[in-house]
Amino acid sequence: MIRKIVNITLAVLALPMAAGLSRAFASEAGNITLLLDKKVVVFAAGVVAYAVLHLFLIRPSFLYVFGHELVHAIATFFSGGKVYSFHASRSSGRVKTSKTNAFIELSPYFVPFYTLILHFLVPVVRYKLAEYRLFYPYMFVAGYTLGMHLVMNADCLKMRQPDLKRSGYFFSLVVIYVANLLVVLFLLTFVTRDISFGDFWAKGIRFSGDNYAYIWQSVMRFVG
Repeated sequence: MIRKIVNITLAVLALPMAAGLSRAFASEAGNITLLLDKKVVVFAAGVVAYAVLHLFLIRPSFLYVFGHELVHAIATFFSGGKVYSFHASRSSGRVKTSKTNAFIELSPYFVPFYTLILHFLVPVVRYKLAEYRLFYPYMFVAGYTLGMHLVMNADCLKMRQPDLKRSGYFFSLVVIYVANLLVVLFLLTFVTRDISFGDFWAKGIRFSGDNYAYIWQSVMRFVG
């Protein structure tokens, strides 16, 4: 109970930061020149293609569940824990671990496992793919996997997953939202040089500071 109260308090305090980072994301990713960048257009088309296929045709449930549970397991290792069992199927998944915390519970909701694998391969295979004219299909597939991450997670969040209940639903949503902003912006830096994670972060800090300052001044005026 105390943990949930603390988490709710932290989530409320983080809302101005979430708004500031959202504004920074829109400023950085909303650059009109990005709309003229073929790599960005193809990547975004992959995201949209997954959303359309998910809605009307097929949902790769096993792939999603396997990646989801694997991220739980990897997060456990990074947290110094042990994984005792691993199960993934089309309808459900489960990982039995020696410990748990908010990072272990929430990481699958902001770590796009398949997209990260593809993006980390970009520096290695970029020129080889370009040689065989496969770079743009590669970008499309990367966008497709990000679409799977975002859309499938949105479906899961509607079902009030046990992972989220342990940390508190409100706290979990704020963490997942902010973390996904950071991850998606980070991934876009691999797609185009017109996006800078450093610039995004600097703007986010500045906008967040403005939000906190505005709230503080409003409270002081109300109290005074």
